[in-house]
Amino acid sequence: AAKPVVSFNIGGLAEILAHNRALIVNELSSKCLGEILQSYLLQPLKYNNMVMSGFEAASSQYNLSNLIYHTVELYRKITNKR
Repeated sequence: AAKPVVSFNIGGLAEILAHNRALIVNELSSKCLGEILQSYLLQPLKYNNMVMSGFEAASSQYNLSNLIYHTVELYRKITNKR
């Protein structure tokens, strides 16, 4: 089932979770995290499209079969093997 994703804007997470797929906390603080969580909890329907977008991306782009395929293709490209 689709669940909301909450992440701090660190590392590569913001790029992976871009395109309105998650709640991004821009400042690394518990106060900002609390504000984002409170906003979601008070208005969950407002974030419904975002939750579904993240779920669809995870199901299609980041599933195990797709990750294996792209990893194998990368190794083939690097080693020039087809």
